[in-house]
Amino acid sequence: MLENIGVIFENQDFLVINKPAGLMVHSAPEERTKNQIPDDKQISKSKFQNKRQETLADWLKKERPETEKVGDDPELRPGIVHRLDKETSGVLIIAKTQEAFEVLKNKFKNREVKKTYLALVLGKMNVSSEEINLPIAKSKKSTKRTTRIRPGQKNSEAKTNWKLLKTYSDQSGNTLSLLEVIPKTGRTHQIRVHLAAISHPVVGDYLYGRKKTKSFRETIQRIFLHAKLLELEFNKTNYSFEAELPIELGNFLDSLVEINEQT
Repeated sequence: MLENIGVIFENQDFLVINKPAGLMVHSAPEERTKNQIPDDKQISKSKFQNKRQETLADWLKKERPETEKVGDDPELRPGIVHRLDKETSGVLIIAKTQEAFEVLKNKFKNREVKKTYLALVLGKMNVSSEEINLPIAKSKKSTKRTTRIRPGQKNSEAKTNWKLLKTYSDQSGNTLSLLEVIPKTGRTHQIRVHLAAISHPVVGDYLYGRKKTKSFRETIQRIFLHAKLLELEFNKTNYSFEAELPIELGNFLDSLVEINEQT
């Protein structure tokens, strides 16, 4: 998996990569304790450690060791300013110095970084574009996020803009819509949660999709969500970084029939 990481751009301040689907950006904090083998369990250390998956953070420590001293938590997230879900591919920017990290972190915090995604969703869109404005909260019983409002629950502001690019039909007669998606905020799973909330879950989404959406995993074995473009200003220079659509997603689109009609 690590060999599939592609470098899009690099200078003395930051590195921009094309993250492949299936690669975690970094381990969960609890992974740190996995080397502490319980005394009451007869588990070999090697067997226990082998359960841990390699992450982008591992690649950075090996290929860009200067990042090991960069960030709020360099041991866990060396130089990592933002994340993509494990099954989401595309553009990711990593700081190479602490100064660059602070600048980039503030730009993401102040919403000065524009991120554009491609998402293939289930169903036909009734309008050509829309802003989804639905606060998001953590689910009480799982790692999922929800747009439901419950007493005593904190829902954080979340806004997502989408625009219809193309409409397709597959061999089973399902209607699918290709969207350009721009999140205006940066909540965990935001795009997936918002699109599912308007009854258009992302194709292949095992967490938020319906049974029909999950069935597409037999073909593409991931979710159809790709971080295509990242735009920002850094040191008075405007940058625009683009990651090509992965082969598996392009091949899947090629297997569909485009519907040429006004929505």
